Amino acid sequence: MMNFMKTYQVRQTAITIALIAAALSFVGCDLAFHRHKTIPDIFYSDRKVLILYSVGENNIATELKRDIDELIRYTSLHTNDEQADAILIYTGGRILYPYRNLYGQTIVDTLKTFPYEKKFALANTMNEVLNYVKDNFPADEYGMIFSSHATGYLPAGYYSNSKVYEQQGNSPRYRKADICSHPESVPFKEKEHIPGTPMTRSIGQAISGREAYEMQIEDFAQAIPMKLKYIVFDCCLVSGIETAYQLRDKTEYIVASPAEVLADGMDYKSMVRFLHNRPYADLKGLCSNYFEHYNRLEGAYRSATIALTDCSALEELASVCRNLFEKYRNNLDSISPDDVQQYYSYDYHWFYDLLSIVENLGCTSEEMDEFKAALDRCVIYKAATETFLASRPDNPYPGFVISTYCGLSMYLPAHQGAYGNSYLESYYRELAWNKATALVK
Repeated sequence: MMNFMKTYQVRQTAITIALIAAALSFVGCDLAFHRHKTIPDIFYSDRKVLILYSVGENNIATELKRDIDELIRYTSLHTNDEQADAILIYTGGRILYPYRNLYGQTIVDTLKTFPYEKKFALANTMNEVLNYVKDNFPADEYGMIFSSHATGYLPAGYYSNSKVYEQQGNSPRYRKADICSHPESVPFKEKEHIPGTPMTRSIGQAISGREAYEMQIEDFAQAIPMKLKYIVFDCCLVSGIETAYQLRDKTEYIVASPAEVLADGMDYKSMVRFLHNRPYADLKGLCSNYFEHYNRLEGAYRSATIALTDCSALEELASVCRNLFEKYRNNLDSISPDDVQQYYSYDYHWFYDLLSIVENLGCTSEEMDEFKAALDRCVIYKAATETFLASRPDNPYPGFVISTYCGLSMYLPAHQGAYGNSYLESYYRELAWNKATALVK
């Protein structure tokens, strides 16, 4: 499943605030947005449509609702005009459409509601939402913010219950005893939050009673019915080469964090200003704004990693990596994880810096130059604080120091047998990145 969940409480929204709150709670009849069929497509040649896909049926629901509130309140909304830029918000099983009427008042229409069983983090729900947007809001450019928990490329449920998966796998007995009958539900155990420390966001986790729902990265990619200009992931651990490569044909750019994301997440007050910038979305500005905000904070709250990936350069990077992984197979298998830059806390040991891994392969200077050139063409903006949730006597959170940072993480197969990762590696072999590079044989 797309394990995109925010962590500290890490990430793991009218004229008045009262009107906005009322609009967000409104679940009345669907108000369809109808375009005039006689208007030629060229009419929409400069239109930008932004979709905020917010999955908040989890422990960061309060933060995600605040994000939506701020997005609506602080954005200079356009009128209900078929050629104007538009913002669509999917949250709690509804598609919302905020705009300004002719009197300058903020209106939030509920365009579509979904049955209860479709409100969670399911790929078919996301596909239905995005198809609705594509069919009813024609535009030259679509972009998406995905906000929830996430765990990068990991299979659904693995992040919180890896030992169960490795020891018992998906045996029928295990599934019957510990997973509900829904085929996309997974066992989930929320990481305990340490009081006094920031929470984080973990793609798309939703919880209903004892059941949890997550999307795997392959399903997330297949659910996207149109080419997106960008995807902004406001959730943990998503800026990994596996996730980026899986999405390379679905979006031109990816904004994400290779480490966790604090629950406060991105700045929704200024978000649209960057994304609806003309002539192009200012994605570097968005990244810089995110980083500078957290870099000004103190203590454990001064924790941020962010990167902007150009998906058109991923094939070249994959080709370079495949050659290196093949040539230095023995070295790759003997790298000590302790010598590689980590992007994880506790014992969630599946995310390491891609550059740091390659630096430990024993490559020639020419090979390193070729790799770094390909990496630089791929990651066109990156920034990170010197530490992330770093441990101190007054902060028991097991964070880490960031000494090497390239903006993309990757799985490190070396010595992972000690962790009993046979289930994970069986899954990993089927990922597009592994098929392209043969990282895991």
